[in-house]
Amino acid sequence: MDCLTADFEENVRTLDALLGVGRCFDMVSRDLCVGGKSARLWVVDGYGDDAVIERMLSFWLALETVDDAPTMQAFIERYVTFGEVNAESDLKTAVTNVFLGKTLLLIEGYDACALIDAKQFPARGVEEPSAGKVLRGAHDGFIETLVANAALLRRRIRDPQLTLEGHKVSDRSRADVVLCYLENKVDRRLLDEVRQKLGRGDDGEGAVVEPLPEGALHRAPRRRDRLRDGGEHPCARGQLARGDDPADALF
Repeated sequence: MDCLTADFEENVRTLDALLGVGRCFDMVSRDLCVGGKSARLWVVDGYGDDAVIERMLSFWLALETVDDAPTMQAFIERYVTFGEVNAESDLKTAVTNVFLGKTLLLIEGYDACALIDAKQFPARGVEEPSAGKVLRGAHDGFIETLVANAALLRRRIRDPQLTLEGHKVSDRSRADVVLCYLENKVDRRLLDEVRQKLGRGDDGEGAVVEPLPEGALHRAPRRRDRLRDGGEHPCARGQLARGDDPADALF
């Protein structure tokens, strides 16, 4: 079974088995009655935004009928007020998105489910990293949450040419990777090469991030602006970086 069908009970059994309901303590599922139809909701405990989910449930449970929505897409357009939501019929895609933090809603009579991006990952603040103190510029830093990091980039680079291209690597981890570039400045040959490397992402046997090809140009400053081990800052002595910083391999 690769896709959802109109058989609600079969869909529930399949999704329960794939998502590990009863086997995984953190997989939350709940039976509902939406507009007189049986429905079921799945979400990973700790990922869902409780306030958003509770608000949506209170609205759905009050519906008397959903007969004016013949498909899941029509149901979404009429009865889902959350902004980031889409209908999905492919089982593998639906299961992967649940493990990525989305909430899955299945309703009797529909051959597709609704994937609602009402997630709230545990995350650190964007304060300056303790191991990367800087003298100039912003004192915030990247964290493990991709959307927050993308927002930091948008905040600093307010150019419509900035492109954040989403990719997924590894069939096992399905890790999210974002390729960032300026549409009117990027080297197309180099961009295609990086895309190919991302497309060859493995299951963890090798690193995805590799140094750029020899001779590739970049705009990253090579002067050191970090304080390391409490010593005197190199810029104070007029020294430039010699390329031995591990971060240089990323540019």
